[in-house]
Amino acid sequence: ILCIHFLGRPREKRKKGRESSSGSENPWIPPRNYDFESDASHLKRKFNHAWLDQYSPWLVYSKRLKGALCKYCVLFPPPISTVRGILGSFMVRPYLKFKNMHEDCRKHATTNLHQTATNAAKNFLENVPVDIQLQSGHQKAIDENRQILSSIISCIVFCGTHDMPLRGKQADEGVLLDLLKLRIDSGDNKLKSHFEKCRRNAIYTSPRIQNELINLCGEVIQENVISEVRKTMAYSILADETADVSGKEQLSIGVRFYDESKSKIREEFVGFVELKAQNASAIAEAIDNFLISSNLSKEDCVGFGFDGCSTMAGKEGGVQAILRKKYPRALYFHCSSHKLNLVVNDANAVPEIRNTVATVKDVITFFRESTTRRNYAPNLSRLCETRWSEKYKSIRKFSQHFSELVKSLETLSVEGNYATRKSAYQLHSAVTKPVFIVSLQTIAKYSAVIEPVVNALQAKSIDMISVGKHIKNIKDILRNDREFPDRISNEILQKARAVAMDLNIEISVPRLAHKQTHRSNPPSDNDNEYWRRSLIIPYIDSLISSLNIRFSQENTPAFAKQATSLVYDKNQHCRPTQKRRIIPRIL
Repeated sequence: ILCIHFLGRPREKRKKGRESSSGSENPWIPPRNYDFESDASHLKRKFNHAWLDQYSPWLVYSKRLKGALCKYCVLFPPPISTVRGILGSFMVRPYLKFKNMHEDCRKHATTNLHQTATNAAKNFLENVPVDIQLQSGHQKAIDENRQILSSIISCIVFCGTHDMPLRGKQADEGVLLDLLKLRIDSGDNKLKSHFEKCRRNAIYTSPRIQNELINLCGEVIQENVISEVRKTMAYSILADETADVSGKEQLSIGVRFYDESKSKIREEFVGFVELKAQNASAIAEAIDNFLISSNLSKEDCVGFGFDGCSTMAGKEGGVQAILRKKYPRALYFHCSSHKLNLVVNDANAVPEIRNTVATVKDVITFFRESTTRRNYAPNLSRLCETRWSEKYKSIRKFSQHFSELVKSLETLSVEGNYATRKSAYQLHSAVTKPVFIVSLQTIAKYSAVIEPVVNALQAKSIDMISVGKHIKNIKDILRNDREFPDRISNEILQKARAVAMDLNIEISVPRLAHKQTHRSNPPSDNDNEYWRRSLIIPYIDSLISSLNIRFSQENTPAFAKQATSLVYDKNQHCRPTQKRRIIPRIL
């Protein structure tokens, strides 16, 4: 369709706007085989198609009027009084005198009227319609607001990832506001302009907005993690109950799965759930509701990882027993690193070991509770029962600096104030006893074996087969020492005597009695035999027995069989070798 056909309408009624834009940019162009001869039957000469290319872009041909026109002068015509003679042929009527086509086209292109119309067309095309201007203005406001929110959110995320509080005691204080000021000082002009020009009720830094942004960030992260879990073949749930600073009981839930795209096992935190009660049924219901709301498949859940208390691990009424009725493929697993720590705690059943551990705690506390006392001893970490890696590290450092600590206690028992002298004397008397020195060397010997395994068991990529290998290595070491107790006893006692010699202490056997109920009193022919029978062998036996009980193999075959069936269900065409590679990666 020729968009310049409205030439025949009255000049005052010719449409502007989108028709002008369309006519200026996309006029009708006759095809190469167009029959110009029939249009010029009443003329001596016909129009030549090559002229359109020669005098492009302003020259066009009208099928309706059967003549040439200037599209710019038609769409943006000058006043009628100024159009006279041959010039009017390209503007108000079609040009038909094709004999003088080239001369008249060159003359028209150089006229002021044509130049004015051309500039008017160019300016018109550069102008955006009102509706589009409104839309682009709205989009510009959205983009600017997103940039502002992005700056605020990045500061909130920074505070969260570095465990920093967002707000201070006053409304105009806090780490978040200081970070925003730092961004402005660093050249964030968008944020600076926002704070300078925005209304006071639209700053987007109030506590309510901060909490809303935190919740939105949490929802986005949670959905991203859960969407990745849905793509996997299997997953397991990790949960532990704790109280927050406000006293609310909350259940922290994590998910463990194999990420095939990254070829590694991942453990991700997915949220907190506030508990209505702390009994097994309430906790199980909270976990079940969370999995349902997250739209995670029950069939793909193959494991639950909880602690070993009766509420969580009970075989009849525990959380794991309740959930396994709804999740038939899932098996319960207690944290391997936690169980290994409990194995070491079980060894405290040996009285000498229990008393030695308690004395070590007291000595460390004695030096740490005063800055003056710290100057007499190396920096020792507390013997923490929950941070297991630090526990073994603390024992190792205590054993390495034992001679230095004993000498410091001896000095403080004489030079310190009354409270310091009293405590230092009591602790010095305890740590210089032969039974303490031998017990400390025994604990340090096997802590050095257990410490790297504890660190390995806390890795996110650990799986149950690797756990079994680590525990087997510990068992092999303990069983070998148990089979040859003379060798390991001589090794421990040799180190104990070397330490005692440095402190001018003699490793002697305690006084033996015919009847003894408060300490070990085995029959022995020499010192080595006494320490071997009363301390070293009982300690090794306690570790082996506890390892056998806490790391039983009852779940491993069942889980392997279950995992195999799961792989068969979802990978019908998977070869057995592929299945063996998949199974260890599930948990």
